[in-house]
Amino acid sequence: MAKWQRDRLVRLNQAFGVLHTLHLHPHNYVSAQLDFDLPTMDGTAVLWPHVGTVPWTATVEWCHEMGGCTHLKGFEQEVASTGTWTATTLLGGRGGAGAKQIQMLAGTRHGSPWHSVDQLRLPCRVERLDLREKLSANQIKELVELFETYSVLVFKSANLTDEQLVTFASSFAAAYPGASLEASESPAGGANQRGGGRRLIGKIANFDLGTGQILPSSSKLLKHRAGNGLWHIDSSFKVLPALASLMSGQLVVPPGSGGETEFASSRAAYEAFPQKATVDGLICVHDFDYSLRLLGQRPPISICRRVPPARHFLVRSTAAARSFFAGKHCSHVEGLDLQEGRSLIRQINRHIAKQEFVYRHSWSPGDVVLCDNRSCVHRGRPWNPSAKRMVCLVKIAEGFNEVEQRDLACQDSLRDDNLPLAAIAEAAPAPQWDEALAMLEAVGWQELPTTTQAGAMQLGMRDAQMMQGQSTGRDQPYAALVSFVLKQKLTLLPARNAFQQILEEQLQPSAQTFGSLVNAAVRVGDLSEARRWLQESQSRGVNPGVVAYTTLLKGLCEAGHIDESREALKEMLQVGCQPNIRTANTLLRGYRRAGEVEAAVELLQQMEEEWGLAPDATSSEYLVALLCQGFQVKTARTLLKRRAAGGTADGEDGEAFATWEGGRAAALRSRASLWTMLAESFLLCGEIQSAQKSLRRARLLRRKASKVEEPNPEGNSSTVLFTNFKERELSRRATLIAERIQSGSKPISKPALLKHMGRLLALPRAPGPEHQIGAEELLGELKRSFGLSELCSERPKARQRLLGRLQSVVKDGGGHWNLRAAFDSELPLKVELCSGEGEWVCAQASKDDETANWVCVEHRRDRVFRTFSRSLLTNVSNLCFVAGDAALLLRQLAPRSVDHIFVNFPEPPVRRGLGDAEGDDGDAAVDAPHLLTAETFRAMHRVMQRDGTLLVHSDNVTYLRQLAVSLSSLDSFENVNVSDGAVRDRPGSSGEPSVAVWRGRPGIAAGVVDPEASSYFDRLWSHGRFTKRYFILVSAVKRVEQTKELAVFNIFICASNIFDVLRFSTHFDTTLADACWQSMKDLG
Repeated sequence: MAKWQRDRLVRLNQAFGVLHTLHLHPHNYVSAQLDFDLPTMDGTAVLWPHVGTVPWTATVEWCHEMGGCTHLKGFEQEVASTGTWTATTLLGGRGGAGAKQIQMLAGTRHGSPWHSVDQLRLPCRVERLDLREKLSANQIKELVELFETYSVLVFKSANLTDEQLVTFASSFAAAYPGASLEASESPAGGANQRGGGRRLIGKIANFDLGTGQILPSSSKLLKHRAGNGLWHIDSSFKVLPALASLMSGQLVVPPGSGGETEFASSRAAYEAFPQKATVDGLICVHDFDYSLRLLGQRPPISICRRVPPARHFLVRSTAAARSFFAGKHCSHVEGLDLQEGRSLIRQINRHIAKQEFVYRHSWSPGDVVLCDNRSCVHRGRPWNPSAKRMVCLVKIAEGFNEVEQRDLACQDSLRDDNLPLAAIAEAAPAPQWDEALAMLEAVGWQELPTTTQAGAMQLGMRDAQMMQGQSTGRDQPYAALVSFVLKQKLTLLPARNAFQQILEEQLQPSAQTFGSLVNAAVRVGDLSEARRWLQESQSRGVNPGVVAYTTLLKGLCEAGHIDESREALKEMLQVGCQPNIRTANTLLRGYRRAGEVEAAVELLQQMEEEWGLAPDATSSEYLVALLCQGFQVKTARTLLKRRAAGGTADGEDGEAFATWEGGRAAALRSRASLWTMLAESFLLCGEIQSAQKSLRRARLLRRKASKVEEPNPEGNSSTVLFTNFKERELSRRATLIAERIQSGSKPISKPALLKHMGRLLALPRAPGPEHQIGAEELLGELKRSFGLSELCSERPKARQRLLGRLQSVVKDGGGHWNLRAAFDSELPLKVELCSGEGEWVCAQASKDDETANWVCVEHRRDRVFRTFSRSLLTNVSNLCFVAGDAALLLRQLAPRSVDHIFVNFPEPPVRRGLGDAEGDDGDAAVDAPHLLTAETFRAMHRVMQRDGTLLVHSDNVTYLRQLAVSLSSLDSFENVNVSDGAVRDRPGSSGEPSVAVWRGRPGIAAGVVDPEASSYFDRLWSHGRFTKRYFILVSAVKRVEQTKELAVFNIFICASNIFDVLRFSTHFDTTLADACWQSMKDLG
């Protein structure tokens, strides 16, 4: 389907969504509603929650669930003590001797029992109604009324045969126009009931129906069925979804052994949802292929062809109420951005699964449960795999598609424009693995047993490997990422199994046990799992200890969750766990990367005054670096000069640093690095003499370090290589500072420093997707991380000028940022993402002076500060600095505002925290596992000028090949011919993507104006003898301008939407609709 066709469908559906919200549509459901007036023992009347009228007489008796009658006045008190209540009414005839009895159960976990019945209406237990007999029309009608009202009907010990189950399902389906029994897709096999050549009953069992042998855990069938343990709606991925599911417990496990089925009322969840106005009228797409992709699996092609993605309303209406229609098959929302829509789906799925909406059915032999798929979602619970269990399933398909029926008015138009049927949708891109994990957690993945998770994941890994070996296009990068994350997740299984073994052997887990479990979770980036182990330890009365909490803090800081790390520290102190120096250093390392200057100063005070800890070499390194970054240079110098406990002055031996790994030589080099850092900050502040003194001190320490004999110099070659590399890097930095001092240049004044800071943009952490970042926020980030308060304490006018420059960047872009406003001249704009230490971009900007403006983007603020400092020391004035997530910046930039984008040495997918913190109604703030996803490439294309170029340069050819596949699948970029001696990687290979990977270094033809420039990582890899380089060079494909004819057509579509609204509305005269129709014909 073309984009304009899809957009038209979205606009049409939005118009019909208004009608849907106003209930201006015909109901094809059988209206079945009840109305009870409850007489009490004292003659007063209590009104049952109103749901309509009933055509027969009913008498009602209140009773305790365990038996015995009670007065209504004492009812509420009994509910508080028992947690459940029952109401008995007589059905069938007029209450004679042969009456059938019905019990309605409702939970009362939250609020009054009246509120619970009104909102939950789940379930209703039907007794003394023999389903083995043919039911009369009146009995079916009464069951339909209960079904519409209570969503789940429970028939205890009905003991139906296959034939009787199908007969009852057929009788019930006949009450709904067009409904029919659905052919089962169950692969269980066996002697299943067939009708008209179709298998109508799916037998969901954990054993072979032919031999009776329990299936092994390695069975492909059991692995595929792992999805049954996730919240779902049966057949929601079909154009005609399952109206109802009829389940029969033919073989059940003993009570208390698991195997229950849980039902969550999506009707009650909708009533309790606070943002109803934002979801009414939206259309979602349910896709079987998508739900299997969440586990890394792929359905057979034959099934995909039979069940294309189906369109349904996200909020559906029945005769009784409205309800959500989501679950694990729900892929995306039409009319919303893909990520925004999937975030909304995750939020709704989590909301539906709240415990106050859930009923758990414990199976007894012969039980039959009838579930309304329009009003609830369900899932199966795990049980002991050594016990046999079989549930038979018959599904009743709806007779129509609700979306298609709403679109009947525009079918002629759809046919004329060759649009597909309204009920069929287009598939959305496959989810990235971090997004897949977030969705799995939203539908209950974390509650499955570890063996079930492992089986599904292993199957996904196998499918992923097959996809890598056999498929092309968008599946290949997805397969690689799925395989990667599944391998990461599977590493937790041995840890979980070992803990389970400890419990089975009745051993007591210790603090070391939980410390190891937390470490395993953090190492694979599963912070939710790490928190769960901490909670488990506390629930067992075990203090997890300082190691476990420090490990959690490390994971939170690496994932950038600084605020959460502070909360974890508070929790650590509250449980009486005393932090040690490693705890402090873990936090300080996170603070340094995030630029938390004041937080580091507060932590230093807390270390010394509350914890009794003196900073060691590592603490001092982090603290001095942060103080220099915040231009608190005198405080940093004081810290460096302080005596260690029992030691001599730092200028002599410096025992404060004697604990540094590697001995005294390493300690001296570390101190030299800190004094070099201090000299650089003094130089930026214009204090030349202090900078010279600090630099002399650094040289003295380096000279002392060179005279110290290193222990075991050949003991570890990689350690020696890296030590020598760091020494050379320190020498390079010291040389840069010395050259600036000796050049005789005018000292850097604070006004000049503040003017330079006008091109320093620090993005706030994790703003919402719709959040517009303002100039005041940017100013606040400069105060927090880059010492603006120190520089502007006596210069209010300078602060106002800086704010004005930031406002011009934020406001000049017409709702987006205009980075060109950060510069004094209007020149082409070049952007480097992931700039690291900034040497390469500073060299390029210096070479491009007066011909282009440059922007460098780096997430770590300590690196941004070093780039900022280097540009000042080398007089680079055409460079803007962005401290923050590159994906967030791309979202802020104005379209077609960037000429060239460069990415040097991008990091492949690595372990990261998955942003699992969330609010009650908010969605998880999921961090991408790496930057260069398909969504990021789309964002790049949006901001790039036509024929603008994208260069990705790396030493990792495998990763670049995956990126080439991802770029090729977008159809938004094309190769740029390279004439710098580079050679195409694997030319002419079958199945190669259209985007090429080149061997060699990019030169001038690739947009690199200074090909000889190097960077920290370039030198590091070369020093480690990784000298081969590869790159991708593509340009943005031109987009077709909207023609005059297309603009007229869009006006026509708007008019047709208005006509459709008028046609269905009873509030407008038909002559007005006719006039609108005539105008549309004139436009045509």
